[in-house]
Amino acid sequence: LMRSFLWAALAVLVVLFTPTTTVRVTRALMNKPVIVGSVGLLTILVVPLILVILAITICLLPVSLIGLAVLLAGWAFGIVALAVETGKRLASLLKLDWALPVSAGIGAFILTLVINGLDALVPCVGWLPSLLAGSLGLGAVILTRFGTQAYPPIDPLDAPSSSPLLPPIPPAE
Repeated sequence: LMRSFLWAALAVLVVLFTPTTTVRVTRALMNKPVIVGSVGLLTILVVPLILVILAITICLLPVSLIGLAVLLAGWAFGIVALAVETGKRLASLLKLDWALPVSAGIGAFILTLVINGLDALVPCVGWLPSLLAGSLGLGAVILTRFGTQAYPPIDPLDAPSSSPLLPPIPPAE
């Protein structure tokens, strides 16, 4: 229960300070879940092996530790992005309108409570929901480059001709 409260607090803080980057990661999660999950799973399989190889050489041990910190930060940021979507879906299910940090906090609490509960209840395969959520989140973080770019990239030719802030372009006659 305490772990769920800590994840909820982390989610609220992350969304308070980086709302647009979190929304970009969440959109990547929802738009391309198979690609995002595949990239995350591949990263979980390959990057620790590379970090161990780097750590074996004593000179690159600091690089390995920095890589581990970046991997864990990406994992946590991905879980927060998944929690934002969980909170949004819960709010729409209850027909409520929550602010983004509230959605993130409640979504993180519910998500981690369910994942940790499954891990405790199902002894042999309880880690699979955690792996699935983590790989989805990590893949979205990697493909959006920690939320700095949209995924899938928006092609300027496919972009809509009008924006909600600009007046529509009149059709050619």
